[in-house]
Amino acid sequence: MMPALSGVAMRALLAGVVYLLAWLAAVLLADAAGQRLALRDTPRAQRALTWRGWGYLARILGLAFTLGYLYLALTHNYLEPFTIGLVPLNWQEVSDWLPAVAGISSLWAALLWGLYWAPYQHREDHSPWQAYGTPLGLPAHVLNLEMQVTILRGALIPLLGAYWGPWAACLVRALVSLVNPAIRMRLGNSQARAFLMLDLAVDIVATGCFIVSGNLWVSLLVRTAAHFSAGAVHRLMLWKSRRSVSPTPTG
Repeated sequence: MMPALSGVAMRALLAGVVYLLAWLAAVLLADAAGQRLALRDTPRAQRALTWRGWGYLARILGLAFTLGYLYLALTHNYLEPFTIGLVPLNWQEVSDWLPAVAGISSLWAALLWGLYWAPYQHREDHSPWQAYGTPLGLPAHVLNLEMQVTILRGALIPLLGAYWGPWAACLVRALVSLVNPAIRMRLGNSQARAFLMLDLAVDIVATGCFIVSGNLWVSLLVRTAAHFSAGAVHRLMLWKSRRSVSPTPTG
């Protein structure tokens, strides 16, 4: 059995490494293209640099790549569906604790974000690519985060086990994200940095739920609940801040 188990672990680890390398190459190439474009002092280049659609395009392409890669890794037996928790949700097994955990996570995220954003007089949306301000932006952001960590879980669980594997995947995703120049730039902005901390905090909560349940859908549900509650608070605070600084019309 040991050679077979070793082979499964090596194939899964290879799938994770290839995913990270492909993601890293895409991120660095996009950043290099942006820097090269910035060197061209022409109206056309400047319009291209300031085009607001880059964030949406990057989010769509990133999600499509992650979902496509996960599909190929599963269909070619590099990752196992059971390992990543891609199994039907047995409500009877999680009904005793899942509603409470999802609800508490939502309240926790909303409360912390309410306390964090209250002192700010901000008018700009510093969410990732303004994801929280678009109807499909937040679902795409949440799904992309979950699929990223799912691939890493599938790569590390055969090697490290059902407990340490998910925690290692959570840590790897956090560390690798620092390679992204856009992420490092956002760390220098207190309001943008808050979203990165939110992603990390929800990663930790979702990982704990995955370890307990072994189910991808449980992890995704808890992640979605926390992000949507935090997003609702963010939009409310942003609206109130913009309203408070907008000029009062005179008759």
